[in-house]
Amino acid sequence: MSIDLTVKLGIQGSTATKQITELKKELKNLDSQMKSVDTNTGNFNKDMQNMATKVDLTKTKINGLQSQLQAYNTKLKDASTRLNEAKAKQAELANSTETTAEEMEKANKAVESATTHYNNMRRGVEQTERALDSANKELQELEIAMKRMPLDNMAKKFESMGNTLKGVSSATAPLSLAITGFGTYAVKAAMDFDQSMKNVQAVSGATSDELEALTEKAREMGATTEFTAKEAADALYYMSLAGWDANQSMTGLPAVLDLATAAGMQLSVASDIVTDSLTAFGLQAEDASKFCDVLAQTSASSNTTVEMLGEAFKNVAPLAGAMGYNVSEVSLALGLMA
Repeated sequence: MSIDLTVKLGIQGSTATKQITELKKELKNLDSQMKSVDTNTGNFNKDMQNMATKVDLTKTKINGLQSQLQAYNTKLKDASTRLNEAKAKQAELANSTETTAEEMEKANKAVESATTHYNNMRRGVEQTERALDSANKELQELEIAMKRMPLDNMAKKFESMGNTLKGVSSATAPLSLAITGFGTYAVKAAMDFDQSMKNVQAVSGATSDELEALTEKAREMGATTEFTAKEAADALYYMSLAGWDANQSMTGLPAVLDLATAAGMQLSVASDIVTDSLTAFGLQAEDASKFCDVLAQTSASSNTTVEMLGEAFKNVAPLAGAMGYNVSEVSLALGLMA
């Protein structure tokens, strides 16, 4: 019996030692591959720099082609004037009975020369326009690729980490799946946010600089409120639909998010209440926070909710504003009638 037990323990101990040895090898391989991920990150930064250089070079090329096209158009206009004058002279001499053969030949050569020059300038314009179209298309593709690079790199990085962890052992499989799943979620969240900001730009007509500022504002709200950056971007979209410009939307965004949080209402509803009411009373985006405070105070002292009060405001605000009543007066009246 003791011999059997010793043998079993010996076998189990041997198996455990072998498993530990294999695990050490796998962990060493993991460390090596994680360093490879860091190296890939460095390569990605270089790729981004190279892409940025290509974008700058293409923009310089476009500027040069635009200047060249402008010069060609000026020359084409001059060539057209010269050709018309040569043809007019040719016609005048052809209709004159006193024109000599030498004068006619000279006029014909002038027309021929002017025609050749005009055609050369026209070809120059057409070739430059094609080159400019190609360069603009190239720039657009580069900018799209540059925007996609961070997302693609993120996906590859998480995928690499997940695949590496899969080989460690069955004990680490849940961690591997978690990281891989998080990578997928992170990429999707980033893509969804990017699409929301594109929607904001499409509706608001924001410039590149304004879009950058709007994007930073949405990310700031996503980091400092209970809403995500995408939800903050959606709120900006709703405000843009109401006709607010980029600056107004950025100024009013905190108040809209606070109202939605306090009342537990949807962002689209909160945005409509704020934008419609402020517009009706002739107020500015800077007044959004004060307006929301008035709603909260009235709701707390009357038998109504912030959302119900806000919806009532949307209905009466245009008429009340036109009659000269202010927000506090209308809010008090609505609270008394609730």
